[in-house]
Amino acid sequence: MKKKIILGIIPFLIIGILMACSGVNPNIEEETPAVKKPVSVLKLENEVTPVNIEYTGLVKSKEVKNISFKSTSKLEKLYVKEGDFVKKGQLLASLDKEDLKIQLDASSLKISQANHDVSKALENLNYAKDSYAKIQTLYDEGGLSKDELDKAKLNYDVANSSYNQSLETKNLASKDYQAKKNLYDDAKLLSDIDGYIVAINYKENELVQAGSPVLSIRSEGKIIKTSVVQKDLERINYDTNVFIKNNDEVIKAKITNINMMADSKTRTYPIEIQADNSENLYLESVIEILFTTGTQEGIWIPIDSIISSSIDYVYIVQDEKIVKKTINIESVKETNAKVTGLNEGDLLVIRGMKSIKDGTKVEIVD
Repeated sequence: MKKKIILGIIPFLIIGILMACSGVNPNIEEETPAVKKPVSVLKLENEVTPVNIEYTGLVKSKEVKNISFKSTSKLEKLYVKEGDFVKKGQLLASLDKEDLKIQLDASSLKISQANHDVSKALENLNYAKDSYAKIQTLYDEGGLSKDELDKAKLNYDVANSSYNQSLETKNLASKDYQAKKNLYDDAKLLSDIDGYIVAINYKENELVQAGSPVLSIRSEGKIIKTSVVQKDLERINYDTNVFIKNNDEVIKAKITNINMMADSKTRTYPIEIQADNSENLYLESVIEILFTTGTQEGIWIPIDSIISSSIDYVYIVQDEKIVKKTINIESVKETNAKVTGLNEGDLLVIRGMKSIKDGTKVEIVD
């Protein structure tokens, strides 16, 4: 019986000896090499970028002119409609001249009467002057009394005063006639700029008051109006580089006016800007404005590469391993952030971040 047991054990002993000789430990699992996680990286560089002060502005017409007549009369004819483009000197509207003609004719009659009065006064003056001279001679010869001389002198003075008064009346009548003639001639309203009709305030046959705007014309040129706070005004001047954003287009612009008097309500300072190319800017549209006041140097990284918890951190690759780096965000511009805590040349992980952690072995892929 013992012999059978020994014979049964021998095969297991042989197997054990062979495994020992081969160095295989039956209790230890065979190790498999670690799989490297694929990541995409961005090599960081120090960048010099502009320092911008950002505001919004409103597109306005460079000039809006209200056109009016100088006299009161009925609006006879309108030659334009809202939206029309007009050239400088183009006829826009005209007044009924009937009342103006009556006024002009009346003023002309005053001129005629004034001329007649001047002639009559001059005739009287010449007569009084001659009479005074003759009486003066007779008085000197002892032929007339002092009272008669004084009377002649008084008549001359009255005639001279009447003549001067007639000249003043004629002068006033001439001025009145010229004013009436100007009103008559100005009964046609002409445009003094190239632009678009944006408003018509009267209809034909309505009574138009002198000085009341009949039409409004905006010029072709456009400006952007904005207002800045005092601390920003101190960094802005006429030489400051300015850009505006219209959709995806960035347009060079320039400052044309800085109002150093703050708005009484907003306590901000109005600024006017003119773009080099304003054709595609719509009136009353809101435009983003960038005042470039200097430059800054630093490292900028994509915002979506930053992981936020109680701290902000990113992953970089060193020696094919992930290293967790704490960062501080200094500023944000669109999809990028300026940060500290990283160095030029660092390999920033920008894709594959969800499957890695500090110490993970990685393989850099495109």
